[in-house]
Amino acid sequence: MAALFNGGYMRKIFVPIVALGLFGCGVSTSEMRALEFKSYPITQSEDHVKQCLLDKLNSFRPDRMLINEYGKHTEIFIGATQAGKFRSFYLFDILHNEIKISHYDGVFPALSKSEADSIVTSCL
Repeated sequence: MAALFNGGYMRKIFVPIVALGLFGCGVSTSEMRALEFKSYPITQSEDHVKQCLLDKLNSFRPDRMLINEYGKHTEIFIGATQAGKFRSFYLFDILHNEIKISHYDGVFPALSKSEADSIVTSCL
């Protein structure tokens, strides 16, 4: 029994469990919508801004990006699938003449706040 704890066996089991706990952060899409947001006015066409955001966030496809299209309203979630459910860190919400960004402070977010801000401002 002591060999289980002294050897590498427990380390091989314990480290992945701890890693799962660390990466088990993020919130559901409905919880993401309820968070506070930062708003940016759109100065170009909504279609241009949406395509620009999708191009700049392309590295998150297909498994770390969720896109909901509702006609002229588009939601782009950045996150990860955890325990079979998509958990979000960012919501880029394009609606009418503005982009709203909601951010969840998880352990390892996909983007920093300054990176997300830079992406949005480059598309305006």
